[in-house]
Amino acid sequence: GAGAPPALQGRYAPRAGLPPLRQVLAAMEGVAPDQVVITTGASMALTAAFATLPADRPILLPRPGFPAYANIARFLGRPAAFYDIMPPADPVAAIAAAIAAARAAGPVPAAVVVNTPGNPLGNLLDADQVAAIQALCRQADTLLIVDETYAGLIFDDPAGRAYIGRGCPPGMLRILSFSKKYRMAGARLGYVVGAADHLARITDVHWTFAMSAPLDAQIMAAGIIARGGPADLSPVLRDLGRQAVERLAGTGAVALPPRGGPVLWVGVPDWPGDSRSLAGLCARAGVLVAPGAAFGIDQPPAIRCCFAVPRPRLDLALDRLVPLFARLADR
Repeated sequence: GAGAPPALQGRYAPRAGLPPLRQVLAAMEGVAPDQVVITTGASMALTAAFATLPADRPILLPRPGFPAYANIARFLGRPAAFYDIMPPADPVAAIAAAIAAARAAGPVPAAVVVNTPGNPLGNLLDADQVAAIQALCRQADTLLIVDETYAGLIFDDPAGRAYIGRGCPPGMLRILSFSKKYRMAGARLGYVVGAADHLARITDVHWTFAMSAPLDAQIMAAGIIARGGPADLSPVLRDLGRQAVERLAGTGAVALPPRGGPVLWVGVPDWPGDSRSLAGLCARAGVLVAPGAAFGIDQPPAIRCCFAVPRPRLDLALDRLVPLFARLADR
């Protein structure tokens, strides 16, 4: 917690990250140290990964999905295509169909992005689904990028089948973050696990865009890991998520029960406008939410809410939203 020692103060970190941090992460992930690169947040890991892809092949993204996926692709001039993950969609079948459609229309995707635990749906992929998606990607000569930003925040996996990443088989990149699991969002620190030759290219791109990840953040992260990390938030998130779903039940809002992560997807089919106007209505009631349109879906109207807040704040937000949605259902 004291920051960089005097010998390191005022210096950039090594391009791929501090060796001691890379070594401890490599041991945790079951890979060699040259298969780990430290980045300025998971968002810069995604940016550097996307920038190494062929520019003439699309990146296949989940919909609804984290807004940065499509935004990064657009700013890099990379074409994007989408596959549906809204229940009851089967993500494996959706990816297979999207790859087939891309092959029929032009080049197959350069990469497929999957996100588990998912943002904004709070969904989980199981290990068999990820293995099936790996097989689809191998057949199409397509890179699989697994975004595990919410890794460690799984609270609804009674059969123990959820995908939990470790290692990195050929043809895959894994994107991870210190923001949620280690509660270091302001430190802007993430990392990539993958093949050493691909990570060397990612390191070059990252250096061009962001130079090295913040030195003090890397030292702080190494210290947190050495102390065993923060307490597991999964039981707390499970209780908060259940509370939100239970209180919204019967209001006309349809909350998708989250299985991991800190966010809740809430559809409001009785709202006559779009998702942005719905988010505006919630803001006027004193609750800030994100519109579904930001995640690629505008109809039916939906919002994404973060429930990872102190219980009194969640109670206050629900005290404002429940009667609001109930009135919409009674109209």
